[in-house]
Formats: sequence, structure tokens, C-alpha cells
Amino acid sequence: MVSAHPKLRIVWSSFVAVLIACLAAIALLEVAQVVNFISHRDQLTWNVLWVTPLWFSMWILAFALPVWVIALVPLSLFVPRSSLLWRWPVCTACGAVAGALVVAVVFPFPHPGIAPEIWFPYTLGGIIGAITCLVGSLTRRRLEQP
Repeated sequence: MVSAHPKLRIVWSSFVAVLIACLAAIALLEVAQVVNFISHRDQLTWNVLWVTPLWFSMWILAFALPVWVIALVPLSLFVPRSSLLWRWPVCTACGAVAGALVVAVVFPFPHPGIAPEIWFPYTLGGIIGAITCLVGSLTRRRLEQP
């Protein structure tokens, strides 16, 4: 049985994993905005380089924190570390799929007749989920040990 102190470390680790994934997503958004700015200088302003990623970061956190509380914390606490789900390739793939599915709560599913830009939020959600699970799976064993 795991004592309360390692459980608290596991919960903290899962929060850090979500935070790292959110920061990576914000960095990816910023890179996308810079590329967009460079290719369309006449249509964009410098404010777009800062306002859009900050706006999206609020949306990312608005979805990441409830998913962390509802899904990641219980998984971290109740799925034994010996489970196949904690192996980093499996966990990362599950996180990517889960991240993309969380995006489906807000955006319509991609289908013919919808703008191809719809793939960006799904890709970003998949990246956030994959990074979260990768960091969580790589740190899980270390933080559970006394």
C-alpha cells in the first residue's frame, strides 16, 4: 500500500505533467503564429503574435485542468504502476487519442465540407494529451517510490 506522501507526490506529478504539456502547446501556438506572421505580413499585426497564443492558452487551461481532475488524477492514483497503461508508448498513444477527443467537445468532427483548419485544434489536443501522458508515465515510477 502506498502512503499518503507518495500519493500526494503522484498527484503533484500529474499536475506538473499537465502544466508542461500546456506550456508546450503555448510554444507551438506561438511558433504557428510567427510562421503565419512571416508568410502574411500585410494581414497580421504584432499583437496577433501575443494576443492569440494567450487567448488560446486560457482555453487550453480551461480544458486541461478539468480533464486533469476528472481523468488523470484518478488514473494516477488507482491504476497500478505495473499496468501496461503506464508504459510510455502505450500511455503516450492513449493520451494523444484522449486529447483529440476532448477537443471534439468544442469543435465539430472533421468531415468533407468543413474547413481544413479544423485539424489544428485536434492536432494540438492530441499533442497536449500525448505530452501529458509521456511526462506522467516517465515520472510515475520515480515519484511513487519512498
